[in-house]
Amino acid sequence: MTLGVSTAGFWHFASLEGSLRGIADAGVKGVEFFPYPPHLESSTFGTYERNRVRRLLADLGLHCVSVNFTMELNLMALHAGLHELAMSEFRKAIEIGSDLGAPCLVLPVGRLHSLMPAPEDLALEFLCEEVGKLAEHGEKLGVKVGLETLPFEMLGTGRKVADLVERIGHANLGICYDCTNTFAFEDPAQGVRDVADHLILAHVSDCWADRWAHTTVGAGEIDFPAFAKALDDIGYTGDVVYELMDGQDPTPRLKDDVDRLVDHGYRL
Repeated sequence: MTLGVSTAGFWHFASLEGSLRGIADAGVKGVEFFPYPPHLESSTFGTYERNRVRRLLADLGLHCVSVNFTMELNLMALHAGLHELAMSEFRKAIEIGSDLGAPCLVLPVGRLHSLMPAPEDLALEFLCEEVGKLAEHGEKLGVKVGLETLPFEMLGTGRKVADLVERIGHANLGICYDCTNTFAFEDPAQGVRDVADHLILAHVSDCWADRWAHTTVGAGEIDFPAFAKALDDIGYTGDVVYELMDGQDPTPRLKDDVDRLVDHGYRL
């Protein structure tokens, strides 16, 4: 159960290289990349840029544990153009992950329209087919796809995401459990136990029961020791990514936050 840190919180405070140096300075070895501006644009992040980042990771003693994307993409969009855009960007993210040595793509599948949602059974049928295609694409490139728990009712608990993964039934598909994304719907320690058979990545950060966030350790209400114990109880030995994304510069806080996580039972 090894700690990693996401680059997303650094977007508007440091360059990609500066972000990686800040993560290394905090004593962390694992990195989660977001292929998203201003750090990198998937359409222009070619062979030269990917090799340069790989060399930088090696120089800093870092490795890529996952590639993630923003929730702006929506695999449940019934609009063909929007849907194909999402599929195209997720395929590119898998390819970037493969080139950077990431074992996992985090897949936030999107949401139903808040005012006029499609019938849930139709949305899930559509979603299952497309997630299966991405799992197949990832399998060819050696990248597992981790369906992420999301802060929306339809995928807001571990059990609901596990049911979806089991319905799709692809061997290259697992779950990324984000404790803040489920906190409004369930106790994350119980939720992660419910996905034990499918868990391939965990996300941690702090938030409040009545306010979604990805903020600094100790600022909110997440029980970090209980979540670490649940991961230990299910025998999880993979990566745990700290996603500090709260609109403030993570650099001055990162080392102290990492130390707090270590004190709570997470490991470097």
